[in-house]
Amino acid sequence: MLLETTMRRGRHLLLSLTAVAFCYGLLATSVQACNLASKLAHPTAAAPLVLPQALTGVTTADEHPENGPRSIIGLWKVDVFLQGTQIDAGFESLYADGNELIVDQSPPATDNVCTGVWEQTGPLTYKINHPAWDFDLNGNLLYIVVFHETITLDRHGNTYTGTEYLETYDLAGNQVGPPSPEFTLTGTRIRVNSNPL
Repeated sequence: MLLETTMRRGRHLLLSLTAVAFCYGLLATSVQACNLASKLAHPTAAAPLVLPQALTGVTTADEHPENGPRSIIGLWKVDVFLQGTQIDAGFESLYADGNELIVDQSPPATDNVCTGVWEQTGPLTYKINHPAWDFDLNGNLLYIVVFHETITLDRHGNTYTGTEYLETYDLAGNQVGPPSPEFTLTGTRIRVNSNPL
């Protein structure tokens, strides 16, 4: 009974925190939400509940560089090009815990929200790996598409450039065809007082 009550309270707290975060544009990635749900459902003395930094509003100089260290962490306007022609755009969030969330301009029915992970591979260079479900316009799940990005932050920390290619897998995990051609990426940091367009 106590476990059931704790889990019910945990679910209510998780839903409340998620709604607040979404309203303020600070929605954590699904991986973060899963970790938070696990902590709420199974609290222990050895692992106290710690709210994700995105929900507390606490930031560091690394997250919002003005004149200090440069970081990829933050919100970005991303443009995707194939052979010089823009084919996609989106808003991408990179979080301090190594998670990534992007919402692009493709039709929502085809899955325009993707989560992923990132890691720093050099002084200003990062790799991003994000899998996505691929649906047809009727909502039928077709494939899993994995985006592989390598991006380099400019020395001021306000823009980045990079490349991306895709691998497509059927639902049994078998690769379907060769990787895509390489796409070119550009990113522009979005700040509280900046125009995201």
